[in-house]
Amino acid sequence: MEVNEKIREKLLKGLQEWKENLNKSIDFYIEAIAKSKSVESIMWYKKQLIIACIKKLPLTADTCYFCIANEKESRLDCEGCYYGKIHGICREDLSDFDKIMCVKWQLINIVDELYCKDDEKYE
Repeated sequence: MEVNEKIREKLLKGLQEWKENLNKSIDFYIEAIAKSKSVESIMWYKKQLIIACIKKLPLTADTCYFCIANEKESRLDCEGCYYGKIHGICREDLSDFDKIMCVKWQLINIVDELYCKDDEKYE
């Protein structure tokens, strides 16, 4: 399949916006860590940073070549999606994308539960 330059440009625009949004989150948490007065606070903000990075993975329609290619009148035409023909339509249960999203949320929950507890004290 040959690359469509208009789609590539829209994809790059989406990825650039994603990067700027991610960098704002990263900067916010780094600044909060820099101002933290306790190790507990540093650990809490670090956990939030990790979770924010996972949440902001570029897994949205504006960062997907195929979603951009299949957009018709501000709606996605997923039935004609080449990615969907191989991996299953993203919004359908048990598609590869659905599995990725499930693991993404599992990872967020594991980090939230295990990285550090809100009431932990370090001595």
